[in-house]
Amino acid sequence: MNLFNYFYLYLAYGIALLSWHLYSSYVKPAIETNPDTKDFKYPWLEFVFALLAAMATILIGQLYMKGLLFSRSSSFGFLTESINQLLIFSPFPLLLIIRKHGLSTAWFPTKGKIKSIAIGLVIAMIALVVFLLLKGRSSTLLADMGFIYSHKNLPQLVQVFAEDFAISVCLFRLMAWIGAKSAILLISLLFAASHIPAMLYNGVALADFTGLLFDALLGFFALTVVSKSKNFLWFWMIHYAMDMTQFLN
Repeated sequence: MNLFNYFYLYLAYGIALLSWHLYSSYVKPAIETNPDTKDFKYPWLEFVFALLAAMATILIGQLYMKGLLFSRSSSFGFLTESINQLLIFSPFPLLLIIRKHGLSTAWFPTKGKIKSIAIGLVIAMIALVVFLLLKGRSSTLLADMGFIYSHKNLPQLVQVFAEDFAISVCLFRLMAWIGAKSAILLISLLFAASHIPAMLYNGVALADFTGLLFDALLGFFALTVVSKSKNFLWFWMIHYAMDMTQFLN
């Protein structure tokens, strides 16, 4: 990614995060957040379990890269690819089941799910339009929006959901152990670093590794807002929309 592109990305994310903050602060009734502040007996141990789930996810991802999951070449490739993404990240919901933890410990709201997604979608589309206009893509705006929200991109939508779910699981447990600010900083750095194996595999340039620092900083701001909302569903819509901009021609 061109490093200058981060200027537009930061601005779009800034608008999105500020929009959520204003909505959740001043619009009534606001999106319900999770009241669960579960006290783990051994928070460090719960985080270790989350790391084990992350390691299992990486291993399943390696099977995926070797073509050992569902075929991606069928006429229903977008569906099988979506299933692949769910399989890759399946250790995280399994962790909740095995440890008998509720979905709220992954910041998955017990109520208002559709409303969360709907508000997030509206905010995402506003941020996306701003991003595209700043990039000088006014003439292709409708085509770009059509591409991003095409059914063919269902696998990417599922992948971003699974990523956000996994990050929420890890962050919730790390915050219970070392506190909010330190946990958010560490998870932001780890999430940025998690892209390195795939980047090395694809033979990326040095500038892309420099971009990981920008990713980490952006992750810190985003996770700070998400952690306060205790609800990642609205952010899922924004994360997906902004991620898809990298695939525009």
